[in-house]
Amino acid sequence: MADVVIVGGGVVGMGLGMLLARDGRSITMLERDPEPAPGEPDTAWESWDRKGVNQFRLAHFFLARYRNILEQELPEVATSIERDGGLRFNPLSGIPDSLTGGFREGDERFELLTGRRAVVEHCGEVWPWKLCWAEPKCLREFLRWPA
Repeated sequence: MADVVIVGGGVVGMGLGMLLARDGRSITMLERDPEPAPGEPDTAWESWDRKGVNQFRLAHFFLARYRNILEQELPEVATSIERDGGLRFNPLSGIPDSLTGGFREGDERFELLTGRRAVVEHCGEVWPWKLCWAEPKCLREFLRWPA
């Protein structure tokens, strides 16, 4: 039996699950899509089907504050995102020096991390604490409880 049940296996649900599992909690993830990410990022991109996520093939930008928290709390996920094709981008680096006064010490804190959602969610699946994905039928029953 799970200590914690999380409804939704997207970016936020997986992040919460990883943090709680790392702290020793038993997690059950209820997700309406039928299965977790396949083993390889290329396969996740090419054939993983998340019908419940309309923006599944779009890029996701983790703004600077979230990227910083991710690197502090779940550095293996940030590393996986980059390893599997995610990019770092600092919006200040593309602005002409005449407008900003140039890149300054501390401006690295504005760096973003980005990746296609399929790849980002795949990275959340490749970590040392395993989630138990419940069957979609279980989610439907859970959402109706108590009857």
